[in-house]
Amino acid sequence: MSIDLTVENRLDGASNFSPWKERITLILKVNDLLNFAKTTVTPPINATLLEEHNRKDDKTRMLILDVVTNHSIPHISRKKTTKEMWEALLKIYQSDNHNKKMVLRDKLRAMKMSRTDTAATYFTWITQVHDELTTIREIVDDPELVRTALNGFTKSREVFVAGIVAQENLPKFGVHVG
Repeated sequence: MSIDLTVENRLDGASNFSPWKERITLILKVNDLLNFAKTTVTPPINATLLEEHNRKDDKTRMLILDVVTNHSIPHISRKKTTKEMWEALLKIYQSDNHNKKMVLRDKLRAMKMSRTDTAATYFTWITQVHDELTTIREIVDDPELVRTALNGFTKSREVFVAGIVAQENLPKFGVHVG
């Protein structure tokens, strides 16, 4: 079985791990294969059942290999069980690493717009760091993101920042404000 996911939907790293995991989990579930990825399935003794077991295990391994990009394959291809493959991917791309969260939060707070940056470029950088934090399940609420962005503007834009701050409610970060 081959699942033809578009290149954009294949696991390419931490940046798309969460949606990829949701997608592959559903694919495995629909094909009654999720237990091979999540648990160590003991092979049955009965020859007929063993053949079915091995077929499903191979199918699960092939599915996982089909939906990752080539640079991920060396990390998982030599694993003895499908569960080990799955866990290797989780370990590599799904990190609850507190240090990484702290580094990314510090990076977000330290972002400053230079005189030569456009607002679009500056917002893109903030969005990228925000997306990295979201990938590792660190939530930055919208008001904090807006305040962080406003604090990083140059002095030449202080009238713009003052106008935003003077509003009764801060705008949402995703809404174009200027």
